[in-house]
Amino acid sequence: MEPEWALQGEGLVEIHIGDAAHMDWAQDNEFDAIITSPTYGNRMADHHDAKDGSKRYTYKHMLGRDLHPENTGQMQWGDQYRRKHEEIWKECIRVLKPGGLLVVVVKDHIRNGKRQHVSLWHVATLRRLGCRYVGRLKVDLPGMRNGANRELRVDHEDVWVLEKRKEGKSC
Repeated sequence: MEPEWALQGEGLVEIHIGDAAHMDWAQDNEFDAIITSPTYGNRMADHHDAKDGSKRYTYKHMLGRDLHPENTGQMQWGDQYRRKHEEIWKECIRVLKPGGLLVVVVKDHIRNGKRQHVSLWHVATLRRLGCRYVGRLKVDLPGMRNGANRELRVDHEDVWVLEKRKEGKSC
């Protein structure tokens, strides 16, 4: 959705800029694999304008402008985030071949002192939508040590591997 970021891969891959929940350019069962890292619904999604001169690590500040309204990078963890990602996952499953792999890199975060189980939500949603769990890898990644929860960061990202079930098999 953000051309400045998408075009960083120009000349390396085929680029389609748009909403992952509506991949009209892709056919059913077209891809052998999808590898993605959805936004985490954390403070990177903040989209206020900092007025105090402090350094901000948000998608908006990195891009230098507001994100597209449908970009999950401007959505905090909650109902809107989950609804949009479920739309995206349904579309990813549509374009993935039966037996194709879906690799998802995602990380939990801390909100108001409590861990938000973003990672487990994604894998549970994909399983509910018909994907089969293949495996999980934990990758050490302590995160940025800034902000109110700097001492409470989740120390890893999860790399989930799921498979689109072959036709005729139940969930």
